[in-house]
Amino acid sequence: MHARSQVWAFMMSFAEIESLVLKRVKRPAFESMLAFVQANPPDLWGVEKPRGFLRMNLILALYNHLTGTGFHKISLMIKSTLNLSKRSLSRNCDRIFKLLDEWSNVHIKAGTQNEWRAAARKSGFSVHAQDADLLIDSVDLPLERRRG
Repeated sequence: MHARSQVWAFMMSFAEIESLVLKRVKRPAFESMLAFVQANPPDLWGVEKPRGFLRMNLILALYNHLTGTGFHKISLMIKSTLNLSKRSLSRNCDRIFKLLDEWSNVHIKAGTQNEWRAAARKSGFSVHAQDADLLIDSVDLPLERRRG
C-alpha cells in the first residue's frame, strides 16, 4: 500500500475522535478537566482559534495520550476542522498535559500500599491475584515515543 493511501485509510473526523475520547474518559471527569483547563487557560498556538478551541485541544491531547497516535497523523486527520501543524498541536498538548498534571494531583488519590492490598482482597479476584501489589503504572514513567 502506498504511504499516502495508508494515511487516508486511518482517517477519522474530529467528531469521531471526540466520541472515542468521551467513551474512554467518562463525562464527569472530562467536564472537570475542561473546567480546570478553562480556569487556568494555557497559551495555545493557532493562527485561527475558533469557538471551543481550548476544548478541541483538550480532546486532541487526550486522544493522543489514549491511543498513542502521533501528532503528524492527528494534524492530518483534523485538517478540515482545525488547521494546526503537528508542531503547534504538540506544543498545545504539552501545555494541556502540564495543566492536567495539576488537575490529577487534586482529583486522583493514589492510595497507600495497605489500601491497595485491602481493595484487592475485596475485589473478588482469584486468591493468587489478591496478594499482588501495584508497583508502577504508566503515569509513573515518562512516555518514550517518537513524536509526529
